[in-house]
Amino acid sequence: MGMSVYRTMLSVIRIMPHLDPEAQQRVIRLLEEWGPKLECAETGRTLVDDATIRAIVAEQRPSAPASMVTQQAPPRPVIRGTGWQSPPKPEDRSRQFAMFDAMVDHMVGSANDTSKLR
Repeated sequence: MGMSVYRTMLSVIRIMPHLDPEAQQRVIRLLEEWGPKLECAETGRTLVDDATIRAIVAEQRPSAPASMVTQQAPPRPVIRGTGWQSPPKPEDRSRQFAMFDAMVDHMVGSANDTSKLR
């Protein structure tokens, strides 16, 4: 903010408590309306209103050519288990059973060995 606008704002701030609520509201509305315009006038910048900005933004948005616009079918619901990965297979536990049987055979003997039962 320029120095003269800054000094003016300080003066307004100092006087605000002495004004009645209706006058305070009028000052606030005036500052909201004229504050940006005064600052632009002091700094030499240009003030662009919201409607102009919206028009510029809308103009800059890319639009697809009519030949590229297609009607899209509504999305289909996702069905679980239809992806590239197959469902997990049950684990082959035959090696585990064979290992357990070998441990039992070593400790107590096989099912047909009765020598350790005497």
